[in-house]
Amino acid sequence: MLTCFNCANPAHYTYRLNEDVMTHYCSRHVPKFLSEEKRNGLLELYVPPKASKKKSEPVVEEVVEEVVEEEVVEEDTPTEE
Repeated sequence: MLTCFNCANPAHYTYRLNEDVMTHYCSRHVPKFLSEEKRNGLLELYVPPKASKKKSEPVVEEVVEEVVEEEVVEEDTPTEE
């Protein structure tokens, strides 16, 4: 729910400077310089688009197995001469 720029009431009108800059007003707080636009129906309330509820793919983690290397110990055997 969008609220008025000047109070906590729900907004009824949106003043758009451009696509990124918008100011929302309740019917009581619309500035005087916007009264002509309000009468002509040019201050429609901006309704943000709903986020799509796209199913998220499950996260697949790779399992890495650790290879344990055995250490081979060679014993010195006495050689007969």
